Amino acid sequence: MVQGRTGRSGRRRRAFWALALPAVGALAAGCTAGEEPRSAGAPTVAEGLTELGRRLPQRIRTARQVQVGSDVSYAPVEFYDAFAPDGLDRPVGEPEPQVRGIDPDLAAELGRKPGVRFAFVNTGFDQLIASLQAERFDVIISSMTATPERAKVSGQGRDFQVVGEQIDPGPYGIGVRKDDAELQAVLQAALRAIIDDGSYDPVLTRWNVTDGALRTAKLTGAP
Repeated sequence: MVQGRTGRSGRRRRAFWALALPAVGALAAGCTAGEEPRSAGAPTVAEGLTELGRRLPQRIRTARQVQVGSDVSYAPVEFYDAFAPDGLDRPVGEPEPQVRGIDPDLAAELGRKPGVRFAFVNTGFDQLIASLQAERFDVIISSMTATPERAKVSGQGRDFQVVGEQIDPGPYGIGVRKDDAELQAVLQAALRAIIDDGSYDPVLTRWNVTDGALRTAKLTGAP
């Protein structure tokens, strides 16, 4: 999605973005807020899905949403617009905090292509990969640097395009389970679509990260 520089525990690199698609390791985009239970085994809901959306795994077609694991604590990439739900008690009537930032905005654009919603599930960064493998959510979008080590948990990796001046650059990616090929393919197609139709660039402009803009969603073999 973009490029960043590595922060705590090799977690991230900030310089800003590029996009990637592997399998549990690197595929980039953004996301939105909210969390709803899935209904396993329920019939597929076709209304509102696009032709691209009908290529998604059935669990996602049924729920009409992609569950996103993210450590929502890294502004401006992903953050709450108020105290996190488990932070302080909110006064009665106060709205639920919403996930904001570059990733959520990009995820919202990605979701329009298949006709689904991206719902963020706040998870500690160190638990993201294990939780993805345990199928607690569908993808990771959390400023995770795409590395060869993480790509190995993924099966295949995707290159990032480095654009503009970089400060300790490193690619961010979306983590996807290596056996979730249908979801990977749809996300890659959705990414290409938002780049091609111009809906990708305004998000980066809004957050002043245009130097890291991705121009292709190119697939290469993982190291």
